[in-house]
Amino acid sequence: MADVAERAGVSVSTVSRTLRGLTTVSPDVRARVEQAARELDFAASRHAASLVTGRTGSVAVLVPTLSSWFVGAALSGLGLVLRAAGMDLTVYVIPGMAERRAFFEHLPARRNADALLVFSFDLTEEEAGRLDKLGMPVVYVSQHVDGRPSVYVDDVAGALRGTRHLINLGHRRIAYVQTVGTGGFSFSSQERLVGYRQALTEAGIPPDEDLV
Repeated sequence: MADVAERAGVSVSTVSRTLRGLTTVSPDVRARVEQAARELDFAASRHAASLVTGRTGSVAVLVPTLSSWFVGAALSGLGLVLRAAGMDLTVYVIPGMAERRAFFEHLPARRNADALLVFSFDLTEEEAGRLDKLGMPVVYVSQHVDGRPSVYVDDVAGALRGTRHLINLGHRRIAYVQTVGTGGFSFSSQERLVGYRQALTEAGIPPDEDLV
């Protein structure tokens, strides 16, 4: 930063304010500092800056897999939004129980991100409690966690309407295929099963568990 300041003819603190995007720098000075930085191939260190500002400029995401089309699409959309805001994306993939235990024991997102998004995870109450202690905003995506910020599909209503549509077409033996396992997404399957059963009940169709 001292080299950039010398070339631009300004102080180091002015270079710092310019590169942090503060509005207390005039357009002329900003242009000179940015030109000097380009000529010197200077890149600001997020890690060094975080020691001063307490912010990393990064958002972390916790996902159970990268092979899911949903997770891939969601991360692509999130990446576009963060880039537009000048922020980075850090992804933690937890494919198995060993990785899961290690993540919740050490919480590597702490001090390495400003916020955490949790995608499609079947969390225990203890694990959710650990995330509450991160000291950063935590948002749950594609799942509803009571008492915590969540963005999710109404799985019960979706399955209810889908099953009701099949009933209205005259079908009476309607099967339901559910997801099982600890890799995530089974909570959505359980919620949809509730909607499926509700639709059968309201139509007076006795539920047949052999069709689940």
